[in-house]
Formats: sequence, C-alpha cells, structure tokens
Amino acid sequence: MAAHLGESDSTLRTYRYLNAGTLLAAWHGGAWYLILRWLEPWPVLSLVVAEGGMLIITFILPQIPQSLGGLGLKPKTRQRLIARAQNKISVLTQWRLQQILSRSRLSRIFLALSLGFLTLVALSAARSAPPFVAAIAGLAAGYCTAATLCVQMANDLKHAWLERGVGVTHDEFIRAYHYTGGILGLLVGCIVAMAYLVGIAAGSISPSMETTILTAAKVLAVAAVPAVTAPCLLLQIDGRRLAVNLLLILIVSLFIGTAVFAHWLGVLLIPLLIGAAGPSQAGRFYRA
Repeated sequence: MAAHLGESDSTLRTYRYLNAGTLLAAWHGGAWYLILRWLEPWPVLSLVVAEGGMLIITFILPQIPQSLGGLGLKPKTRQRLIARAQNKISVLTQWRLQQILSRSRLSRIFLALSLGFLTLVALSAARSAPPFVAAIAGLAAGYCTAATLCVQMANDLKHAWLERGVGVTHDEFIRAYHYTGGILGLLVGCIVAMAYLVGIAAGSISPSMETTILTAAKVLAVAAVPAVTAPCLLLQIDGRRLAVNLLLILIVSLFIGTAVFAHWLGVLLIPLLIGAAGPSQAGRFYRA
C-alpha cells in the first residue's frame, strides 16, 4: 500500500531491513535455541558456518524470480514499479481524477451537465450572441466541473483516517486537490474555448481573428476559475457538507469569473484568494 501511494524508496528499504531482521531473529534464533538447549550443542565455528549458509540461501533465492522477470521469462507487474517511481502527490492526484471521471456516479452527473453548457457556448457563438453569454455558459460548465471536487472531498473525508494512517499530511492532501482542480480547470477551459471557436466557424457572421482569439481566451479563463479556486474553499466550513461547498464555490466563482471577463487583471484575484484562504483551513484535514 505504501508503495502504491508513492512512499519514498528509502522508507520502503528501511522497512524491509527491519522486517527481514525481525523474521531472521525470530525463526533462526528460535531454531538455534531449541537445537542448542535440548538437541545437541554445536561448536561455535560450525554454528557460524551453518548460519552463514542459511543466510546466503535466504537472500539469494528471492532474487532468482526477479532476475528471470527482468529477462522476460517471468515478468512482474509493472504497476507497482511505476507507482514507486512516482511521488506521493501524483499518486493522490491520479487516484482522485480516476474517482471523479469513472467511479463516482454523482460526479459523472455533474460532468454531463457541464457538457450541456458546452452546447450553449457553441450555440451562442453560432448565433452571434454577445460574448458575455458564452462566458456565462462557460462559467456554468466550469462550475459543474468544480462540483465534482466537492463530491470527491465529501467522499474522501469519510475515509480520511486511511490517508492519515499512511502519512499523508494536510499540505499534501490540499496540494493533490490543487493539482486535480488545475487539471480539471484547464481541461474544461480548453474544451469551452474549442466549443466557442466551433460555434464561430459555424455561424453566419465571423468577427475579426483578433477579437475571436481574445474572446476565446477570456472564455477559457472564466471556465477554469471554479475548478482552480475550489480546493482552497473545500475545507473552509465543512468538507462533508456538499450543499454548503457548492453554494460557497458558486458565490466565489461568480465574483472572480465576472472580474476576469471584465478585465485581465481579474486573474490576479485567483492567487490572492488561494494565498488568503489557504492558511484559514490549515490543519483541518487532521480534524476532519
């Protein structure tokens, strides 16, 4: 489990050494105690030679299947090796993305709603509606995507003891959510921008190239706001209360998303929010 969660190689190596030493001391030591106490007293030299031979056999035999696997004769599972090579944050992030995209039914419902708003983005662009309409539809698509983070947080906190038990800290837990939110935000933003460009191409009126690219970039940024800012809000009140987090993220997304669409300087509100809201929820993963 520790290897799949990305624990460092030095920690795993230390555990193996301690585990091997404990087993050898228990079994070999117990066997020699029975032999020397009740069966036959061995000379010291013979005892050392016999124990050395057993130790050689003990440490060489487990390496043979691994060597054969490295030669392709008996391949081992690559997933464990890959997981050990990855760091802990990437493992936590990939696991949450997998849960959101393929495991959670409620998350998939929110993602389906997001696809519906993508259609509105393309339709508003094709009908030559004001860019604000496409931005609002893109913000709605981004909000539905960010809602999956609320669902995942509520599910994670039910089993928070497991991650705490394997050494996941509060900072690592929140950082994994920031990475997950960043990936989802970038993904939905790019899809919204592509939907807008497709709508412009399908429409009867084509604005200038500069105006089209600028509007598509703003729509992308607005759509990414909810998922990017959500991780710093999920533990502000109670991560288990899904409705509270959905309302909180909605209010913040409307405020920052409108500011970003009004002027590019509104993007600066995102790092300001993350920097201000992060310390206020510090350590709450341990109390969840």
